[in-house]
Amino acid sequence: MTQYLFPPPPPSSPCACGCATCHVCVDAAWTDRLLAKSELEIKMLNFAVMVKPTSRMSCRLIVCPEIEGLSMCIPESQH
Repeated sequence: MTQYLFPPPPPSSPCACGCATCHVCVDAAWTDRLLAKSELEIKMLNFAVMVKPTSRMSCRLIVCPEIEGLSMCIPESQH
């Protein structure tokens, strides 16, 4: 069963990955362990502030044993 860091809205919801307020910066040492950013996630990061190459939408991160201990930070500003 897929588990996310935060419960995502249903895929049919118009709000699914639709606000960029869950923007986080993942520690660079962890980026290769995460699934690649989806096209939707990349588009939503365009609306976030202080975006970095390691920026992710935390609502899209899947919780699994492989990322236990994941290190990330919250940007100083969010929308």
